[in-house]
Amino acid sequence: MTMPKTAALMKESPSTGDIADMTDEKLAHAVALLQDDLPGDPIGFIDRVGPDSTVCDCGAVHLRVNDRRLDAATYTSLMRVLATPFGDIVREHFRRQYGWGNIRFGWDGLDGRAPTFMATVHEFGVASTNAADIPHEHLRGTIRALHHDLADVMAVIEQAAKAGESAFVPPEPGDEGRAHWFELTAQLMFVFATPLRKYVVEWYKREYGVNVGAVNCCGVVVGRTAADGTSGWSRELLATQIGQQLTPDC
Repeated sequence: MTMPKTAALMKESPSTGDIADMTDEKLAHAVALLQDDLPGDPIGFIDRVGPDSTVCDCGAVHLRVNDRRLDAATYTSLMRVLATPFGDIVREHFRRQYGWGNIRFGWDGLDGRAPTFMATVHEFGVASTNAADIPHEHLRGTIRALHHDLADVMAVIEQAAKAGESAFVPPEPGDEGRAHWFELTAQLMFVFATPLRKYVVEWYKREYGVNVGAVNCCGVVVGRTAADGTSGWSRELLATQIGQQLTPDC
């Protein structure tokens, strides 16, 4: 388990799915539990580097995956929290504290992990394009590039989306299997904590009519696109995250 104390608090909250409606006291408690749950210092890191990070026109703070101040434990924790619904706890905390519109990893350093994707995005000029406005062939090309760069995890996401069923990746037996599992989960968190997320989410919404998201460190959650937009989906995703974090063998 990665964030069990935070999950226990969120399960007790009557406002599950509405993190923006949490009282300041409850939100502060959730942030304190995240600090206790997660190795390294992810909250402190954001607090230190956020003011010096790139801020886009929408007010989002963009962290850098290749920031030299980012130690391995803090990097992993940031990926795990920002890729999952508990990232909204962090975002709401800093929105109230500093007025930041959002917190995510930005484009800097992504070419080291997804070079084909980055080249394709630049070729098509769709880095800042709203997801719904990306031409279909350009979106298809970026997804093909992701399959090239991150074949294993994209295969898991593709299979789950196509089947319309959530998938949780178990560790494989042996040291080699365990190492592969760690790499696969790291890829999953990378996809959903960085700008890659926009293209993946939009593609599977168009291709199969499903929402896709990540929970825990090894789960791809799939839900049918709701007529009322994303509000119901956000609650479903958060509820799944809480349940997975409270599962002893997750």
